Amino acid sequence: RQVRQVEIASADVQRQRKVIDEQMSQHQQRVQEHVATIEQAQTVTLQTGAELDQLDAALSEVEQQLTAAMEQVKTAREAMVGHQEAVNTTEQAIHQLQIQRREVEVKVENLCERAREQYDMDVIEAYMSATSPQIEPAVEPSNEQDEPADASQTPAVIDFNTIDWDAIETEITELRKKLDRLGNVNLDAIDEQDEIEDQYNELAVQVSDIEIGKQKLEQLIKQINHDSRVRFEKTFEQIRDNFAGQNGLFRKLFGGGRADVFLQPDEEGHVDVLESGIEIIAKPPGKEPQSISLLSGGEKTMTAVALLLSIFQSRPSPFAILDEVDAALDDANVGRFCAIIKSFLDRSHFIVITHHKGTMQSCDILYGITMQERGVSKRVAVQFDQVGSGGQIPDDAVQAQDRRDAAEAEDTQEAGDSSSETLPPQPVVVATNESTARPKKRRKRNKDMVEVTAGGDGELS
Repeated sequence: RQVRQVEIASADVQRQRKVIDEQMSQHQQRVQEHVATIEQAQTVTLQTGAELDQLDAALSEVEQQLTAAMEQVKTAREAMVGHQEAVNTTEQAIHQLQIQRREVEVKVENLCERAREQYDMDVIEAYMSATSPQIEPAVEPSNEQDEPADASQTPAVIDFNTIDWDAIETEITELRKKLDRLGNVNLDAIDEQDEIEDQYNELAVQVSDIEIGKQKLEQLIKQINHDSRVRFEKTFEQIRDNFAGQNGLFRKLFGGGRADVFLQPDEEGHVDVLESGIEIIAKPPGKEPQSISLLSGGEKTMTAVALLLSIFQSRPSPFAILDEVDAALDDANVGRFCAIIKSFLDRSHFIVITHHKGTMQSCDILYGITMQERGVSKRVAVQFDQVGSGGQIPDDAVQAQDRRDAAEAEDTQEAGDSSSETLPPQPVVVATNESTARPKKRRKRNKDMVEVTAGGDGELS
C-alpha cells in the first residue's frame, strides 16, 4: 500500500514537472520575444533620436528666421507709427491753417460789412485806390487776334496775405474812439453828483446811528443779563431755603425728610444760571428714592405743593387759586396741607377748588352751585362762622342773603338775561387755604332747614 502511494506521488511529481517544463519553455519563448522587441525598440529609438536631432536643428533655424522676421516687423511698425504721427501732425497743422484762414476770411467779411454799414465805404475799392495806380479800361481784342487781352488790362486781384490787417484794425479803433469822444455831453452830471453825495451822506448818518444803537443794545443786553443773574441767584437761594431749609415747607409737609433744589451743570461742569436746568431732589422720611418719579402720587403732590408755595412765599400775591391740589392726598396729608395754607393767610387769600371734606371744613366761606328749580342754577354761599353748633343759621344772615339774591335778580332782569339754560352740576368752589373736603351744613331759610351737602359729583343740594 505504501509503495502504491509512493508510485502515485511519483506520477504526480512527474506530471507536475512536465507541466513546469512546458511553462518554462513558454517563458523562454516569451523572453526571447521580449528581447527581440527590445532590440527593435532600441533600433527605433536610435532612428528617432537622429530624426529628433534633425528636427531640433531645423527648429533652431526656423526660430532664427522668425526672430529676424519679428525684428523686421517691429522696425516696420515703428516706422509706420512715426509716419502716422507725422501724418497726424501734418493734418493738424493743415486743419489749424484752415481754421485760421476761415477766421481771417470771417474777419475780412465782418470788417467789410461794418465799414459798409457804418461808413458806407467799400474797403476793397478804397484799398485798391490807395495802393494801386489808376487802372486803364480793358481793350477789346481785334478780329485777327484770338488770344485774350493783355494781363495788364484785366482787373487787379487783391492778395489778402500782403495786407497789414493789424495796422488797419488799429486805425479803425482810433477812428472809433474819436467818434465816441465826439458824443453828447451830459449836462446834468454835476447835479447828479450832488444828489448822489447827499444820498451818501444821509446813508452814512443812518449807518452811524445803527452802529451806535447796536452798541447801546449790546450794553443793555449785558446789563440785563447781569441783573437777571443777580436777581435769579438771590431769588433761587431764597426759594431753595424756603423749600429745602431746616424750617422749609418740605419738612413741614412731610414731617421730616430732606430735599434740595440745584442747578444742573453742563458737560464741562460749568453752571449758567440763565441756561442751566433745575433738578429737584425729594426724599421723604424713611425713603431714599433715586428719582422723583419713584414717589407715590400723594408724595409727588406734596413735593409740588411745597415747591409751589416756596416760590409763592418768596413773592406772595393778594390772591391765589388752587384747583384740585389735594385730590391725591389722604386725610393726614390734607391736615398738613391746610396748616401750611393757613400760615399764608396773613398776606394772601386763597380760592381752593376741592372735593375733600377736610379742606371744606377748614375754609371760611363755602361757595357752590345748586339747582333748586329745574333749569335754574343758583349760587349758594355759606359762611361757617354764621353756622351754629346745631347747624342753625341766624335769621338776620338768611335775610341778608335774601336781599343779596333779590338784588342780583333785579340786575339780571335789567341786563335782559331772563332766559337761562339747564347747567350740569359744577364742582364745589371753596375759598380757603386748604383743599378737598365735603362738609354737611344746615341752613335755615324762612324758618325752614335747608341741607347743604357736597355730593360726589360736586353738586350742592
